[in-house]
Amino acid sequence: MPPSEIPPFNNSGVLPPFISTPTDGATTSPYRTTLVKVVERLGTSRRRLQILSGLLELRKELREIGITRGFHWVDGSFVEDIEQRKQRAPDDIDIVTFFHRPPNLLTNHQGWRNLLNDNQHLFTPAATKLSFDCDAHYVDLDALATTPEELVKRTRYYFGLFSHRRDTYLWKGMLEVPLDDLKDDVDARALIELKDTA
Repeated sequence: MPPSEIPPFNNSGVLPPFISTPTDGATTSPYRTTLVKVVERLGTSRRRLQILSGLLELRKELREIGITRGFHWVDGSFVEDIEQRKQRAPDDIDIVTFFHRPPNLLTNHQGWRNLLNDNQHLFTPAATKLSFDCDAHYVDLDALATTPEELVKRTRYYFGLFSHRRDTYLWKGMLEVPLDDLKDDVDARALIELKDTA
């Protein structure tokens, strides 16, 4: 499915959970988009641009350790009109990365454990908040111990968590950004630099 435009905020200051009808999968959340479109639409302040730069750096480091295939669900106050609702900038960006392991580590269990241990700053939410302004969570699509039922359960958990505001339970939309489009990252970084100097 091609990327879609990011819909405008609704009257509640959030992305709508669907555009026309909740039964039309093409117009329901999560909205598949690009990082360039995220920067264009949501990179509206220096703080927001700083957060987006952190997300780009996290993506760069994931690629450097071989995690190149998958996608992020993007949510949190970053994809809300938090400035209007609470008169403050977003603190960070919430992401869940659904990823495939590097091909050379699909069956090398010790190698995969070593990679995780050597890169805890990428896989621990407290560390990713500090280093990248990202509250980052992960779903390993190649985990051998994960049954299809377990994958559905984990996806349901994150969808339920991300698709509602925690304080009011308001239903809201989120975004989906592919991980494997390197050109999109390059173009998004250039746009951040352009907007940051404007």
